[in-house]
Amino acid sequence: MATLGAPPGQTIEETLTFRATDPTGFTAEVSATFSVSQSDYTLATGSSVSGTESFPIAPSIVPQIAGFFTEFLGLPSGLTIAIDGIQILSGQTLQVDFTFSANAAVAPGIYPVTIELVPQDSGGTPLSSPGDFL
Repeated sequence: MATLGAPPGQTIEETLTFRATDPTGFTAEVSATFSVSQSDYTLATGSSVSGTESFPIAPSIVPQIAGFFTEFLGLPSGLTIAIDGIQILSGQTLQVDFTFSANAAVAPGIYPVTIELVPQDSGGTPLSSPGDFL
């Protein structure tokens, strides 16, 4: 027996070789490759789930940040995301609190969703991006 698992947000691939030997010593084998992935968040229709993601941010742009441009990519009809809060921790980490909600219009499935946050200065000019999360 083999058990394969993956951390949230990652896909693990493993090739297993199965070998059989009969009483006369004849051996045969076959290999199979398995992929395992796990969703970061799972929602039932009509439910919501909250989460927090953190990632590094360049300390040099922190004093200039006045707001963020937010873009959601890959959202199917009926799935919504609300940004509940954005904090800069220790001047080097951006923490984003959010809520996913799924209404009855969402078809069951796995949806890769990207939330892009681009820091902006007081004039709306983009600063260097800390990156994507989720």
